[in-house]
Amino acid sequence: SVSDDGRMDIWRYYERGGMLTEDRDRDSDGRIDYSAHFAPATGSLISFSRDTDFDGQFDLWVRYLGNDRWMESWDRNRDGAADFVFTFRGPASLLKTLGFDPLETTDLRPVVPSAQWLEVDLDDSYDNRFDSWTRYKEGRVYETGVDATGDGIPDKWEKVPAAPGAAEPTPSRQAPVERQDEAPAAPSPEA
Repeated sequence: SVSDDGRMDIWRYYERGGMLTEDRDRDSDGRIDYSAHFAPATGSLISFSRDTDFDGQFDLWVRYLGNDRWMESWDRNRDGAADFVFTFRGPASLLKTLGFDPLETTDLRPVVPSAQWLEVDLDDSYDNRFDSWTRYKEGRVYETGVDATGDGIPDKWEKVPAAPGAAEPTPSRQAPVERQDEAPAAPSPEA
């Protein structure tokens, strides 16, 4: 597609009649700042990347599994590497309602009650290795992990006890497995 200034601003790539990728230049500076990838068999959105501040590098990556927004990764310090990963499984409508933005949001309490499973991984030292992991299950913090040695691998996991009388959530140490061959249509991201 060509914008009012005569420059290309949308590029679409197809294979066997199905769109694979759509790239966009949303601010007409000649650089791609949005890139979406689709399952060729179904046309379903699999993932997209955005340059939210138009500085020439992507700082938001979103991957879908089914109709749920599955994982958002953010580069908060603009070094090109994700340092905040928010993995979510629950009602797809919840994240849109919350307008979740890790650059602005530090309080996850509105997200937790509706999440079937939620994990937040942080690199607060900005050394491209995660420092802490918090897992939520059935509306509460279930366990936390800490990297004390700086290698990006949790050295210590600690289960957080439930309130007296509350049932323990079912343990889960893995995020859902991505199956691109069965990805149904996902909501179109704002581009």
